[in-house]
Amino acid sequence: MAPAAAASPSALSDPNLFLSASSKVMGDVAVVMDEFGLHLKIRPHDRVLFLNSRVGNYAKSFIAPLLPTEAEMIGVEMNPTMVDYARKNFGGPNIGYIHLAPDSLGDLKEMYPSGFSHIVSFLSLQWIREYKTVLGQLQPLLREGGVLFCSLFENAPQFDIFESLRSDPVIGPVVKNPPVAMGIFVGKSDSVKIFTNDLKEAGFKPEVVQSLLRLLLFPTINSLDRFPRAMNPFQGFVPENVNEKIR
Repeated sequence: MAPAAAASPSALSDPNLFLSASSKVMGDVAVVMDEFGLHLKIRPHDRVLFLNSRVGNYAKSFIAPLLPTEAEMIGVEMNPTMVDYARKNFGGPNIGYIHLAPDSLGDLKEMYPSGFSHIVSFLSLQWIREYKTVLGQLQPLLREGGVLFCSLFENAPQFDIFESLRSDPVIGPVVKNPPVAMGIFVGKSDSVKIFTNDLKEAGFKPEVVQSLLRLLLFPTINSLDRFPRAMNPFQGFVPENVNEKIR
């Protein structure tokens, strides 16, 4: 649930900046929901865990409409500023948000001993290098017969841009082998097989693991520059003087 590398505190803590940037990804989440949302099937008295809930806009837009009155959704987020914003702007009678440190997923078992009927993650696990450890922590939280519903990047234009930058004589030495720039499945033709095996090793019983052809659409690299570092694989490790050259 944690970013795999440090990001700018101001960017990560600015709900309005994140809200503006994340709106560009909403269309891709909508495509995923249109294609696979029927697998959620939230029933009365179900409890949904939403990972990395950030400002709450994804949860409110895509999960809240599926909640029966008696069901509830709990969003977990590592940044308290984001949690406060989500509670004030995207909360509800059966929608709550809690601040949880990245390494404290196990605490949810004590907080919610009956577990969760659904665990949902949109575009967050792909940044976690040790994501298999996270899968292992999530499995005990899922009720018998529950559903893990997550989406990850397999490809996106910013990663193609990154490959081009690596060949630049000025920028290349800076962006070569950064700690985080590529999602864990980017460029892997067998990503479905890899993820299926990882799910099984964590104790899940995968029913549908599918690669959906869809790319994030950024008109220019300048649109990436306006993203907070949490969503932009360049800003977190490229020095400012080199960023000027990228722009």
